[in-house]
Amino acid sequence: MPASCSKKENLRIKPRARVRLNNILFASDFSPASNLALPFATGLAKCFGANLYAVNVREPINTVLPPETSQNVEMTHTMEISALRQSLHRECPEIVTQIISAEGIVWREIENIVKRLNIDLVVIRSEEHTSELQSHHD
Repeated sequence: MPASCSKKENLRIKPRARVRLNNILFASDFSPASNLALPFATGLAKCFGANLYAVNVREPINTVLPPETSQNVEMTHTMEISALRQSLHRECPEIVTQIISAEGIVWREIENIVKRLNIDLVVIRSEEHTSELQSHHD
């Protein structure tokens, strides 16, 4: 022990750094696996008093498809966003959640949102995109 250290100094408890989450992003692909992560995201938002954002990133609509198919895809997406909004409100009515709908490459769009909104934590669970996300971060 250095000569300048006293026993009294050694007994002091050093304050530990606290985790502070201000902005949480819940990424959803509307799959059952993704839905399982929703209570985790809302629970963390409640616990930390954080802002909760929900995002769905979809690939651009294929312009070669017939118009009625594109309309069906758009209608389905609108219904899924509405269901997500209802689920978020049911899970966490006291927290106002902003829902973001983006189009493009999933990991790239999520990365852009993380930077733009100063996201501290991303909650994601998806069977389909797991390998794509892992390969980006390896």
